[in-house]
Amino acid sequence: MSAPKFVTLRLGKDSVTDIKAIDALPGGVQSPPYSLTVVCKQVPRTLEVGTYAIIWLGSDNSKGMPTSWKQGIRAIARIKQVELGEKHNDDSSIGISIGYIFKSSIDKIGLLESYPSAYTHFSEAPLVGLNDYSNQTIREIDPSPRSEVGALLSACGRASASSLDGIVAVYPELKEVIRDGLKAVDASPIEIGDLKAAVAPEITEPRNLIFFGAPGTGKSYQLNKLAENNFDAECIRRVTFYPDYTYAQFVGCFKPISDETDDGDGGSKIAITYRYVFGPFLETYLDAVKHPERNYLLIIEEINRANPASVFGDVFQLLDRKGGMSEYAVVTPEEMRKQLEKELGGLGCDTSHLAIPANMYLWATMNSADQGVFPMDTAFKRRWDFRYIGIDDGEGADIDGERLNEKVVTCGGRKVYWNELRKAINRLMIEDCRLNEDKLLGPFFLSPDSLTEERFGRAFKDKVLLYLYEDAGKMKRKDLFWDYPVTYSQVCAKFDADGEGVFGRGFDERSIWADGEGETDDGTAPSEG
Repeated sequence: MSAPKFVTLRLGKDSVTDIKAIDALPGGVQSPPYSLTVVCKQVPRTLEVGTYAIIWLGSDNSKGMPTSWKQGIRAIARIKQVELGEKHNDDSSIGISIGYIFKSSIDKIGLLESYPSAYTHFSEAPLVGLNDYSNQTIREIDPSPRSEVGALLSACGRASASSLDGIVAVYPELKEVIRDGLKAVDASPIEIGDLKAAVAPEITEPRNLIFFGAPGTGKSYQLNKLAENNFDAECIRRVTFYPDYTYAQFVGCFKPISDETDDGDGGSKIAITYRYVFGPFLETYLDAVKHPERNYLLIIEEINRANPASVFGDVFQLLDRKGGMSEYAVVTPEEMRKQLEKELGGLGCDTSHLAIPANMYLWATMNSADQGVFPMDTAFKRRWDFRYIGIDDGEGADIDGERLNEKVVTCGGRKVYWNELRKAINRLMIEDCRLNEDKLLGPFFLSPDSLTEERFGRAFKDKVLLYLYEDAGKMKRKDLFWDYPVTYSQVCAKFDADGEGVFGRGFDERSIWADGEGETDDGTAPSEG
């Protein structure tokens, strides 16, 4: 097989529509590929269908003015059609199919800063070279020690925090090109496997992190935002702990598997076999080991609703990190080791021991106010960073273009601010009921979808009143509710009739009204009850 050929293609002012479309597409593998046709001059007469094109998003003007998009290398494509003009300076029509887009455009400075040791190996390549000022749209990359395409692609991946593995998934032929480029940079043999030499970009967040706070403070919401800002969507795995959740489910276990086999008569039959099956912990571990150029995250929701020490078992030891990696490895059981060898045997990894790699992150949420949660011992806690989410931290969140603390609902026939109603309930719980902060209501205690005319009343009774009656205020009902109703149904009936009047005499309603609708003619709040 002949070596792949490469060109650089700079899109300019005649391709603004395509530039904006490419810039708006999500980074990664493009399925289906993005196709475009480029009309340009001075196209190499040797250009062939099948040639790889490194796409540079250029300028829409010739005066050096800034553009609304960042200029630089943005995509990898293949030439699908070539219609050359009669002469070198005549218009030529080139059909392009883009299979992979980097997460951001990469200019010369970005390449140099992100991978300085690689820059010398592609410093003579068109567009990115130190002394290259050509305005030609398409230029061939002539193979040379200073035009290593593999080194250039590796630098692009690092500069844009994009996956080299994704490039290979679309264009398998480029795996050898990238490998050779990395060898040239490191000047030493490299175990490639799945581009093992690449290094994931550093994330300025703890590798073991627990978000905790009162119910409804938006722990999952805050964690998800942080995850989306630091990880590709396909690199995030999520699991929820519950009281019966076990080590076998979380890490892995030996279990029966049904396989369909040939019965010898042209049909098939189901056979039961046994093998070690990975849980979400080991699945994330495998992803991180196979793809060291990407960061992977395992999110554990409600980590203390199961017994954490029991669920983590011996991998609890791996939570001690040094330089991002587990400081102490644990021995793998025989069946786990055999299955790991099947998955990682070609990468030259030690499967006799398990250690969390630096590109694997564990983030969790914890709500200590829930009934039936399991306590965490000090040894387990000290291996995590804890981030407290304050009771009012998420109140200014943007919900479909409207701030959460501006949401208005109907309560007892009058318009009130949900966030102010929540705060008034919290003041009652603290001042009259002497409840701890972890029992208070966060701004997301009711989902934003429930804060509508049609759904609020039902949601408030089913969630807020039930929580206060059965959990947070179970021992303080005489202070929490008006006239100390005996049953939950009486609480709901009181709410249906009087709205906020369901709460005790210490409830301060002065701040909850929207547009003064709860005020009497003299500007004061209506009387309770």
